[in-house]
Amino acid sequence: MKSASYQYICIFAVALSAFLLGGCEKEKESGPWKEWEIKWVAGGKFNQATKVVGRFGRLQRNELWGPLPGYSFGGIDYLADEILALNLDTFEGTEKTRKDVLTMQRYAYFYKARSRGRKVGGRKATEEELKAIKDDLKKAVELGYTNPDEIRNAEKELYQILEDAEIVELLKNLDDKAEKQKLGGYSKETTKGFAIFAKAEKKNWKPELKTNAGETFWPEGSPSIVILSRIHHDGLNKFLQRFETVVSQKAPGMPLRLAFYQHKEDNKTRVEQTTGYVKALGSTAPYSIIDRGQYLALREVLRIRLEEGTKKYYEKQVEQAGKDLKTAETALADAMTAFAKSMNMEPEALKKALGSEEGLDKITIEKAGDEGKAAKLAFEKATKNKNGKAGILNNLKKIPALDIFQPVVLFFDADGVPLYLTNGVLENEQIEFALAGFAAATGTGPK
Repeated sequence: MKSASYQYICIFAVALSAFLLGGCEKEKESGPWKEWEIKWVAGGKFNQATKVVGRFGRLQRNELWGPLPGYSFGGIDYLADEILALNLDTFEGTEKTRKDVLTMQRYAYFYKARSRGRKVGGRKATEEELKAIKDDLKKAVELGYTNPDEIRNAEKELYQILEDAEIVELLKNLDDKAEKQKLGGYSKETTKGFAIFAKAEKKNWKPELKTNAGETFWPEGSPSIVILSRIHHDGLNKFLQRFETVVSQKAPGMPLRLAFYQHKEDNKTRVEQTTGYVKALGSTAPYSIIDRGQYLALREVLRIRLEEGTKKYYEKQVEQAGKDLKTAETALADAMTAFAKSMNMEPEALKKALGSEEGLDKITIEKAGDEGKAAKLAFEKATKNKNGKAGILNNLKKIPALDIFQPVVLFFDADGVPLYLTNGVLENEQIEFALAGFAAATGTGPK
């Protein structure tokens, strides 16, 4: 039996701990705060929005809604509650961090709605339960959640509200916005593509090819569309008839040709295979076979035109991005110098320490005090900024590639100069935008 004084001390200690923990939690909720962090199982944590959003999906696929096995927390419900506890009214961080939190919160409300529906299960939900599910879903949309398909695919949890008039209207609005955004993206992509080719010096590809009927492959004095592919391509099987239909409707009379890549054009077996494949496709478009040499020549023409056009198209942006990168590199060098000074080290010695496997000893930073910690944060921020600027510059310099493993649609002018290309299976709307761009570039095609 412990003494009364000992018991009193224990009770006091527990009460004090509860007070301190409660106070810390309250301070965390009320802010102000500049960074966020969510405790996770096995001593882990989340401090990046993309990882949180990805974890929601991973947890849902594994049906982990409540506390994770062996823990008193974790799971979708816990993660959603922690995210929604981040109070933006007391926020004092960067705009990027604010956007990250809003992104997480829209997903948190979406999964919270699903969780509520899951808890209802197969029984008929009460009016109060239905309202709570709908309110969470509407809040997710209000914060920027825009994926109507993902909502419909959550039928297992949301089936009791999907036919509700209010939710039907909400989904229709999301569908309309998604379609508008998709079409806007297609239009922008096509306009940009033709503009890039237009800035390059003209260089043609017009080998002397014969069609399957022995006629000249290239239409005399006319632009043409050529679909290049390998035979027995599943994508082309599903895509070609639809493509031909759209062309006949939107660009009647526009010459359409098929070109099939074979290592050697005079390989009898391959020629027979190509003939059989075209018959199976059901296409009446004239076709020809190109060999490896002709394919490589085409790829080189496209490479030159794409490279030259891209450089000219992004000339001003690349110039500005280069200046931004130099500014970021200078800021990083200054941050490195300040960081080294706070550590009482030479910049080169600090750089060497940071580049080693052990990194910079944590104790060394702690000994440097607040100045060292602040300098370290400034250095890390400058490093991130520099890497970001370098990434922007690299992306601007990227050149699209010709992928023979996908159907390639090539738009040629009457001289055989490629004016635009697409890779892969296209949606009907993409085909229409490409045809409209082709008409504008050549003064022919769809009216």
